[in-house]
Amino acid sequence: MRDHELAAVEAVSGLQDVSQLRDADTMNAAIEQAQVHASAAKEIADGALWRVASYVPVLGDDVTAVRGMVDVVDGMVGETLPSLASTVQTLMNSGLSGGGEGQLNLQPIVDAQDGFSKVNELVQQQADAINALPQPHVGVVRSAYEQGKEQINKVADMLDQVNGMVQAMPKLLGQDGPRTYLLVAQTTSEQRSGGGLVGSLGTMQVDNGNISVGEFHSNKEFLTLGESATAEEHDVFSDPLYFSFDVRDLFAVPDFSRTAEMLNTVWQRSEYACDIDGVIAIDPLFIQEMVRINGDITLDNGQVLTGDNTAEFMLNGIYKAFDPDTQDMYFEYVASAVMDGAFSNMTMDKMMQIAQAMGSLSEGRHFYAYTFHEDEAEYFQGAGFAKNAPDSETDPEVGIYMNEQNASKLGWYLQRFQYGHPYRLQ
Repeated sequence: MRDHELAAVEAVSGLQDVSQLRDADTMNAAIEQAQVHASAAKEIADGALWRVASYVPVLGDDVTAVRGMVDVVDGMVGETLPSLASTVQTLMNSGLSGGGEGQLNLQPIVDAQDGFSKVNELVQQQADAINALPQPHVGVVRSAYEQGKEQINKVADMLDQVNGMVQAMPKLLGQDGPRTYLLVAQTTSEQRSGGGLVGSLGTMQVDNGNISVGEFHSNKEFLTLGESATAEEHDVFSDPLYFSFDVRDLFAVPDFSRTAEMLNTVWQRSEYACDIDGVIAIDPLFIQEMVRINGDITLDNGQVLTGDNTAEFMLNGIYKAFDPDTQDMYFEYVASAVMDGAFSNMTMDKMMQIAQAMGSLSEGRHFYAYTFHEDEAEYFQGAGFAKNAPDSETDPEVGIYMNEQNASKLGWYLQRFQYGHPYRLQ
């Protein structure tokens, strides 16, 4: 039974990578192979002797764990993953080209939302079920259980990310009407608690799949937040931290719901003021991932930015090679090119890659998407695209939040970890 279970889990383990979802033949072959082994294991586990053995003291936990794992895997490969395959393939076969040049047809994504939501709910329930099983005592059983649990949780995490983006993308791209987002480019080479130093700001307009990115403007053009900061913020950041509350430092506050308000306040005081529906913040790691998905960018000096070298160039190389004014020009050019390209010429394959990337990038605070519309909040901050500081009064947490006060850009040489994972790529 262990051999069948491990074979079934191994067959679908590749589905933790979104690229496997995009390949119908690979996905269906994996599911069929897993079904054969899951069915064989289920036949054994349903035997009368196994049911009786589950009541044996101590070792009964091992039998219960194995039988529970069999039920989870059988349900996942017999019903959940085939439903996912059908939903994905319907989406992949749909056209995303809209009526105008560069317009994205949002309707196929909207049509797929219910299917993704139902499948994701089932997968999360199955992950919860396997996580709740008793810890086995016998080594060979414990090893099989841990392997199966790890793979199923990875599949559940991947699908949760993709589902979150499928639910959010139509709202993000103006399904409910025109939206203007404040677009913020930051660099973690000068570290702030919520991300990094703000380098430039611009706007992105969306309307039912039509997307346009405006000009970026250097942080030098914006006034400080000043007295609009709260008394508590002045207490924390004025002494002994000595932050000036200008736009460069606003990510010192690790709660993005507040950071978004402060960024909007600074924007409204500028000559570029306009109504803002939300805030999108990006950094060089986000930009590098979009370059990997969209294709290389060639600078006017002939340098080619790729999915491997963009972050290092923007976080380190640019400061060694160019003067400050040229740095700003390149930052603004690359950020604008990336945001222009991220949602243009959209295909289902590209959308699935962006969906998975945005989930993991949000987790590491490399991408934020926040809306000021309460009725859309669940698709932005509620979907995990705007990380905040802990705020539970019933389950309090202590956090350590670091800010760099020296404009040395030495943050590149620090490797920070969040939840055990590198905060930046090397």
